[in-house]
Amino acid sequence: MSESGKGLTERTLGFAFGIAGAVLVAISALVRFVGGFVDAGLGHLSGAVDAWGGAFVFLVLAGVLGLFAYLGHRRWSARPMSSGVVLVVVSVVSWFALDVSGSILALVGVFLVFVGGLLYLLTGLELPRARLATA
Repeated sequence: MSESGKGLTERTLGFAFGIAGAVLVAISALVRFVGGFVDAGLGHLSGAVDAWGGAFVFLVLAGVLGLFAYLGHRRWSARPMSSGVVLVVVSVVSWFALDVSGSILALVGVFLVFVGGLLYLLTGLELPRARLATA
């Protein structure tokens, strides 16, 4: 297999993991948004506003994650390390700072984006290859 074929495979896998993670975070935002209506219907307005605010933050996070996964696959294909670093940093920051541990969908989504970022980072690395011995 050629060198470009290997890089394309890792880049494609990174894109797939990044988009899958962004979709899971977006679904988590939708679940939080609907949960806010349930809270509002039960008379818990502060809980509803909290759920709607969390849904908005998760939706913005899903957009950012999806954008950088797309950029690493299409626009920045010559610089996959840039997207890899951004995806890894955003996923780690969102894991610790945005409290995605409250939603299993968002937690799995952020983990998938982290794996996608690592795959983008592997695309940019030049790993030593074993050479076939010719006798």
